[in-house]
Amino acid sequence: MISLYIIAAVVGGALVALSAFGAGDHDHDHDHEAHLDQDAEIDHDGDHEVHALANIEHDATWLPFLSLRFWTYFSAFFGLTGLGLTYLTDLAAPIGALLSAGTGVGSGLGISYAMRRLRASETHSGSSSEDLIGSEGTVLLTVRKDDPGKVRCRIKGELIDVLAVSEEENEIERGAEVIVVGFEDDRASVLRRTDLLENAG
Repeated sequence: MISLYIIAAVVGGALVALSAFGAGDHDHDHDHEAHLDQDAEIDHDGDHEVHALANIEHDATWLPFLSLRFWTYFSAFFGLTGLGLTYLTDLAAPIGALLSAGTGVGSGLGISYAMRRLRASETHSGSSSEDLIGSEGTVLLTVRKDDPGKVRCRIKGELIDVLAVSEEENEIERGAEVIVVGFEDDRASVLRRTDLLENAG
């Protein structure tokens, strides 16, 4: 086990150091996080479901175990904890291995989640309502005039989900392409892209 601890500590520590000095960009080049799109459509009677889902930051499931960052910090803390317990305590090897693995998992999950939240915060803080107006988006949850749905827009290269209401009398169904024409009270006002282009023509 000592050899495993040493290898894990060296490899993990090296990757953490590279990341700290900017040589390893986990956010964009290597951080593969799986996102499973939800296909469930919400009907008009399920108002409470619409509002609950509309507050989800991303319509996806986050799987940190597919992130390189998780395994980087897991490896570093697993190795360091294992070496510390081996040389500084009298714990049996199996118990030390379990404690080391638990420390590695906790560290990997905690740091991966913290960095994910930081990226989300930076994305939202760097995108203002002015950036949203005029942007194109795709309806994720049916949008109605008086009943907000959700729209996904691409702003500054990032995908952002926002609550949205329709400027039209008819509802805008899931999957429709829209354009944001206004933003007020944390809600975007949208029109069908085809309708807007037709009126402009």
